[in-house]
Amino acid sequence: MNHRNLSMASFTAIILCLTLPASAQSPDTAKPDSGTGQAAMQESKPPAGTGKDTAKPEEKKEEEDEGPSKFEFYMLGHGGYEYFNLMALHADPSFVNSSEAEFTGNGGCVGAGLGLRFLFISIGLDYQYAMVNLSGKTTDAFNHVTHSSGDLDLHTLMLELDLILPLSVVDIMLQAMFGYARASTSLDIGEAFDSDGLAGRVGLALDIYLVKWLSLGVGGDVGFLYFYKGNATAGSLAVDAQARLVFHIY
Repeated sequence: MNHRNLSMASFTAIILCLTLPASAQSPDTAKPDSGTGQAAMQESKPPAGTGKDTAKPEEKKEEEDEGPSKFEFYMLGHGGYEYFNLMALHADPSFVNSSEAEFTGNGGCVGAGLGLRFLFISIGLDYQYAMVNLSGKTTDAFNHVTHSSGDLDLHTLMLELDLILPLSVVDIMLQAMFGYARASTSLDIGEAFDSDGLAGRVGLALDIYLVKWLSLGVGGDVGFLYFYKGNATAGSLAVDAQARLVFHIY
């Protein structure tokens, strides 16, 4: 009997020894190491300054589009058609050898110009040569009418001021010009004349950019000219329609 009780006590002691270490764990080993967790979190964050750019595409585009104000030097060539009307305002024999004269005609014109542009304004110089075939009549003091024809050479050198409306790859320009004019002709009315005068023009032009430095366009203008020689004066009207080729130098 005592031998059986001793065996039961030994078996119970062995069971307690096997189960005690699993249930009596240390508090330090049950909890996660807080220092190790914080270090892992810090390692998961990207280093400052090495992350991706978070700027929005729209903000980037605005920054790229920003730049210096548009400033350029331009050179252009132009040519086309001209209608011309010449009327004697006050006749003198040295001018037209007639008391009244009126001639009209048309022909071709070519020219060139250069200048500077800043934002929506440009200023420059423009030279133009026109050769026009004129025909018309003269009336003397005795109301004798004589019909005749001849060629007119017209030179103008003018200061040009443009107001520009830029629309993407298109420029629309409102033009104003004023300057010097010289006309010479040998009409069949007795004497040739060479006359100095003043010229003014207003017009509208449209240029389309083929590339950043080159544009092709069309333009039209109306000009008013005043000539004088001695006691004689004459006024004229000129209407142009031309093609334009412009080189832009930034």
